[in-house]
Amino acid sequence: MKLPLEKNRDLLPDNYDLSLARLNSVMRRLRKEPSIIKEYDQTFRDQLHDGIIERVEETEEQLLRQTQYLPHQAFIRSDALTTKLRVVFDASAEVKPNCPYLND
Repeated sequence: MKLPLEKNRDLLPDNYDLSLARLNSVMRRLRKEPSIIKEYDQTFRDQLHDGIIERVEETEEQLLRQTQYLPHQAFIRSDALTTKLRVVFDASAEVKPNCPYLND
């Protein structure tokens, strides 16, 4: 989906490194809980299947376009009766101070 950015607006900074660091942090934490990591993986598979998220292919054309990634984390409530895990996307994550971010 194309981002609904205003015209004459500064480009968003590249947030790949931030998103990758967030993913690595989540994975380190979830490796300690195999059942949760399976549920986390299934959540993403379901969202991919339902068209909520999309896989980014690293084609030459894609590399020429500005791609933004949504950093995310796992929100776990072990006391919940139904959904113990929720994926929380963070569109307000700052890449650099005083730079626009996705929520802008």
